[in-house]
Amino acid sequence: MRLTIKAKLIAAFAAVIILSAVSMGIALMNLGALNASFSAAMEGNVKRIQLASDLEVSTLKVARDEKNLILTQDPAAIATLVGQMDAEIDAVHTDTATLRELSSEAGKPLVDKFGADYDAYLVQHAEVRRLSTLNLDAEAFALASGKAAEVRAASVARLDEIVALNNTQLNDAIAAAEALYGSSSLLLTALLVGSTITAVSAAAVIIVGISRGLGKISQVVSAVAIGDLDQNIEIKSNDEIKDLVATVNVMTGNLRATAAIADRIADGDLTVEPKP
Repeated sequence: MRLTIKAKLIAAFAAVIILSAVSMGIALMNLGALNASFSAAMEGNVKRIQLASDLEVSTLKVARDEKNLILTQDPAAIATLVGQMDAEIDAVHTDTATLRELSSEAGKPLVDKFGADYDAYLVQHAEVRRLSTLNLDAEAFALASGKAAEVRAASVARLDEIVALNNTQLNDAIAAAEALYGSSSLLLTALLVGSTITAVSAAAVIIVGISRGLGKISQVVSAVAIGDLDQNIEIKSNDEIKDLVATVNVMTGNLRATAAIADRIADGDLTVEPKP
């Protein structure tokens, strides 16, 4: 099989281009995976943690206004507190529904448990309101500080579990992203080294082949220049250098034949005929 210098160059450049294309493809694919992981973390875990924190703040506001309701006797203030608590409870229900919708399969049961616990708290909260409207402030305060606070604390504990779960998932996502980055860096480095070695090796092989061929040709031409016509070059490559070597061998062969004819004529043999 004839492998010319041009073919060798094309093969070397093709190998380097393929390795570079593979490197770029892997880089783009892994960048996409990292972007997806980041987006999932921001739209999922981080948002769920924020919602859980907002829910805890809302439950604290309801508990605060509940105690203020017991302490106040002003009808206008009572009406304001009732309106505030209703709005805060609505916000809790809305945020709970949003949190469940955004939650993973592992997180949905925790959100459901929070909802159940908070509904149990609202039963106690309604009783605190009823006692307060009857001016049974001592009983209302005892319930708000006792059973109602206990049930609300249980619901807040569910929120803490939700935050802990999402923090764990977030840490896992970060670890996975770091592992992907590390493996991608290693692979891209290996491909870069591979393409560099391929280019350098191909260049070295081509340069060495050309240098050896031209070196042998130079030796023959120098020998011929001083009258040594018994030169013949042998080369293993099958490219343009071999073609040049073959031409030089033909030239030296012709020169030997011409010199032999000249010697015979010089010896007095005039019957010889030079060949073109």
